[in-house]
Amino acid sequence: MKINDVSVIPLNFKLKSPFEFSGVKLEILEYALVRIRTEDGIFGYGECPAYWEPRNETQKSTIDAVNNLAKELIGVTCDDIDGRKKLFNQYIPSAYAAQCGIDVACYDIEGKVKDVPVAKLFGIPVKVPVEVAIPMTDEKTALGIVETALDNNIQTYKLKVGKDIKKELKVLRKIRNKIGSNKKIFIDANQAWKSADQAIEKINQFAQYDLCWVEQPLPAKATPEEYNELQQKISVPIMLDESVYTNKDVLVYNDSVKMFNIKLAKTGGISGAIDFYNEVKKFNKKCMLGSMIEGSLGTLAGLHFASVYSMQTTALNSYDLINDKLSFGPKIIDGYMNVSNLPGLGYQDESIFNKKFSR
Repeated sequence: MKINDVSVIPLNFKLKSPFEFSGVKLEILEYALVRIRTEDGIFGYGECPAYWEPRNETQKSTIDAVNNLAKELIGVTCDDIDGRKKLFNQYIPSAYAAQCGIDVACYDIEGKVKDVPVAKLFGIPVKVPVEVAIPMTDEKTALGIVETALDNNIQTYKLKVGKDIKKELKVLRKIRNKIGSNKKIFIDANQAWKSADQAIEKINQFAQYDLCWVEQPLPAKATPEEYNELQQKISVPIMLDESVYTNKDVLVYNDSVKMFNIKLAKTGGISGAIDFYNEVKKFNKKCMLGSMIEGSLGTLAGLHFASVYSMQTTALNSYDLINDKLSFGPKIIDGYMNVSNLPGLGYQDESIFNKKFSR
């Protein structure tokens, strides 16, 4: 399983329709695709979802980071997790998307060599719950998304908020009425509110619709003290996303909030996500698996992780927002996804990725 080649190319995904949330309107996702080859000719692939906010990773910076590390990875075995993490910290410590793609590709190879799904490298996989995310859109579109989710028996619903509270409250009320009282709703402000006082005012209005939590109400750089003040004055649990990347960030905020959003693009892949999860569990807190709107490789990597490390919910169905043949994932069955028994990440036909490198 020794690495003898590392390649990286741009990976641009076009969304089927714009996805809007606080201050952002996504139409094109500028990511990167990593391919690792072993000395035995086995290939592994990983997606690098460049997490632009708040740490300004870009497609170019991600590709540069992979290329900068490539020669150092030659000769490293793909199951040497500590070895590659040491190299990440030494050479590309803040290039989390690059780390993610490399880490996932290594797990893909390890699973293929051992002829097991990646999930079985960590434990016994179980089915994984999936949420639906409702962007800032018109009421008719929002309720149409909810209707489709209900057909799939999705149990958790996320509404993006922070732009027009009157409109958002109306949509939230209609969503709650449509899904009933037994399903979960949370709101994601994506840093929309600039102070604890402003967030308190807004959240207390949304809270009448029985929120299970509120995600990232304050800017990413908000202090633990600011979050502690906010959490004490609202009844809804706070979940952090943009404020936290790695397990070290959990130590900073664990006394201030109740929940965390893990993303492979932030933690540096599956290995970092496991470290993050283990840190969260030390403090008896809860977490979910978020998404950068990944294609197939990011989706499958997240699924393998979440099938062993229990999440409150996951955003694993976001691949359906992308208009590209490299974007696919397991079907949602009764609100859940399942890991296949195929080795590695389980995408079956690696030629669809390999062809990208031969152009």
